[in-house]
Amino acid sequence: YGFRELEATVPVLDDAPAVAVGLLIGSQVPAPGALTQCSVEEARELELGVRGLVSYAETVSVYGTEQVFTDGDDTPWSKAFLTSSYASRGIKMRLSSGAGSEVLMGQAERKSMNYLESRCVALAKGIGAQGVQNGGIDGAAITASVPGGVRELIAENLMVMLRGLESCSGNDSLVSESTMRRTSRTLPVLLSGSDFIFSGFGSVPAYDNMFGPSNFNANDLDDYLVLQRDWGVDGGLRSVDPTTLEAMRRLAAEATRAVFEYLGLADFDDDHVEAVVGAEGSKDLPETDGVKVLSAARMIDQSGLTVLDVVTALAETGFTDLADRVLGMAKARVTGDYLQTAAIFDEEMNVLSALQDPNDYRGPGTGYRPTPERQAQIDAVRQARSVADLVKEQATFAQPDRLTPVGPARVGDDPREVVIGVSPAFGTKLFRTLSGLTIYDALEQILAGLEEEQCVPRLVRITDSIDLGAIGKSAAQLSGSGIAVGLQAKGTTIIHRRDLTPLSNLELLSVAPLITPEMYRLIGINAGRHAKGATPAPMRNAYTEEAITARYHTKVVSMVAIEREESVNRDENSRTHVELELTR
Repeated sequence: YGFRELEATVPVLDDAPAVAVGLLIGSQVPAPGALTQCSVEEARELELGVRGLVSYAETVSVYGTEQVFTDGDDTPWSKAFLTSSYASRGIKMRLSSGAGSEVLMGQAERKSMNYLESRCVALAKGIGAQGVQNGGIDGAAITASVPGGVRELIAENLMVMLRGLESCSGNDSLVSESTMRRTSRTLPVLLSGSDFIFSGFGSVPAYDNMFGPSNFNANDLDDYLVLQRDWGVDGGLRSVDPTTLEAMRRLAAEATRAVFEYLGLADFDDDHVEAVVGAEGSKDLPETDGVKVLSAARMIDQSGLTVLDVVTALAETGFTDLADRVLGMAKARVTGDYLQTAAIFDEEMNVLSALQDPNDYRGPGTGYRPTPERQAQIDAVRQARSVADLVKEQATFAQPDRLTPVGPARVGDDPREVVIGVSPAFGTKLFRTLSGLTIYDALEQILAGLEEEQCVPRLVRITDSIDLGAIGKSAAQLSGSGIAVGLQAKGTTIIHRRDLTPLSNLELLSVAPLITPEMYRLIGINAGRHAKGATPAPMRNAYTEEAITARYHTKVVSMVAIEREESVNRDENSRTHVELELTR
């Protein structure tokens, strides 16, 4: 998806070594250069870094109160020592703070949240950290709950960037259960542009995030990809087709199994691997998984296993390309070129940071712009569908030989005749209505209603218009009774009379997704009653709270385009409509 940093959290502290190894291997499958961390207690996290099993850390918490600055294990001096320890082993490191954290701990000391956070930011600069994970990480819901709180979250990021530090704009903490408020929290950051839009997009389901659900989680990924596209901004992520994802997940699972087996840590059978490949989250894994992970983690912890043991295991079990990538990360740690502000690796293992690509913003129009290739990635959201895709999907509902042209349409003279006029692509390119019924099902119901009223139905394809009013009017002019039903392939239907103008009608069912078989049948009944001069039956509204326009309008546009194409491509020298026969 484009994530260049991957963080794991664990339900049990002792799981951490096994999780770190799994993440180290799996992170390098999509592309080399992904940085990884296993977010645990600081001493354990540093030990994992010394062994080369992780490559960055950002859970080094700092707090801005006087008491913490002078007492305890979170003082500026202890954090400075820890920062130096990480740097000495080539581990990138950010401090973790946030305006609500002190309040959450009951230690605000009657200072404003913004004031306390400004001290944390200054501390990050002073002790040499690459940046700060803040702007809504710790206690974001608290900050956002007070007047001006969301603006304060943005101010934190500004303070960080003014000091030349990396700003992780914050997404780890769920700022609100409200979708609207979550979006309002994120959008200004997205539009203004920070080094990283998120320091934590929950790429797992919310229930598996042991740090707490993020503002955006796995189920929100497609919405986020569309948000990037809609606003024309680079939020760092991209769509991936399911086939590619499955292949990568399988490779990661197989490689991890091979390493664990080679090192004598655990044996996972084929069924387990298949479960991992297809799992949405931990609820889809075998119940024995936790025991194996814990046992393997303890063996890793006790054996002193390092990244070089993982590289050897990958190479010896045939995963040589992956071994080279993991070794490449270890070499990068020794070089230390990525210990810079806002540093990540691109997919060719080149360092991108504020040092190589400094901020040279000089006003509107001089900031970052995606390259054409990157913009194409942003625009190509995986749920996008073309008109060609719709044609292909519709073809699966075609029933050959059920709707047959039988010649040019004539003007009828039977006073009990009702013509059903259908749209140009009805039964040629389009075969399913927006309600889910096939066009044949809709026709069957209308015909049944007409027959119930002892009327004579006749089918005609109206070839020169896609407008429902015009279709109904044309069909009425062909009808012996002067009454007709107009029916578009998307399902919208109308009852028309020959002496009315096209935009006038007797009855109209315009919300196609809500039209039921019973409603189509009633349209047939009422058309028959209009033909006989009888009183039509009242039609009840199809009640719904569904967002009809948002869900269906884009599909409607494609269906209309198909209808128009079928109309335009007819024989321009002939305005003859086509009589049809439905095999029932």
